Amino acid sequence: MTMKMKDIREKQEAELISLEEELRRDLFELLNEKRINRSLEKPHLIRQTRRSIAKIKTFLNEKKTTSEGGK
Repeated sequence: MTMKMKDIREKQEAELISLEEELRRDLFELLNEKRINRSLEKPHLIRQTRRSIAKIKTFLNEKKTTSEGGK
């Protein structure tokens, strides 16, 4: 699931936090499946999930920094 920053910016903070948790669970399951089966049908999902998590964390951190007045 590839997320665009436009879509991330439209969501509320609580939604983003729950989405990040969901993506982390998905990533955990993908990595476990990879370790058990030694292969995945769609290995690109690992990369996409990691990037989506990073985008969400980046946006939340930017929002936190701007609300604090920057450094």
